[in-house]
Amino acid sequence: MLVGIVLLFLPGFLLTFVVYPKPRQLELWQRVVGGFGLSVLISIYLGFALARVNRLSTGPFLGSFTLICIALGVAAYFRGATELFSLAGRIPPARMWMRRHEGGKGNGPSETNGVRDRTND
Repeated sequence: MLVGIVLLFLPGFLLTFVVYPKPRQLELWQRVVGGFGLSVLISIYLGFALARVNRLSTGPFLGSFTLICIALGVAAYFRGATELFSLAGRIPPARMWMRRHEGGKGNGPSETNGVRDRTND
């Protein structure tokens, strides 16, 4: 199952960084959705190319797929896609999410309906 997710996501996601390398050219959700579509396209073309030379089997397909992903990653890096290597900056830390949804049980003041609770100050 993990191989299927990688096959349907990774090459297209990397291709979006090759085509649109700057961080604000596409939102993260646009990269993910575009990544799925482009990955299907890349997998189909790779299958056609390998079938054309009578090499369509699991080994050559996964080997070629790996080489394509490495080439796209290197191309994205040299095109200046630094966001690819700093996606963690876009995901909020778990503590911030937990504080927001705990209702004041964490450290620091909580906000409920726009009113600050100053009992912990």
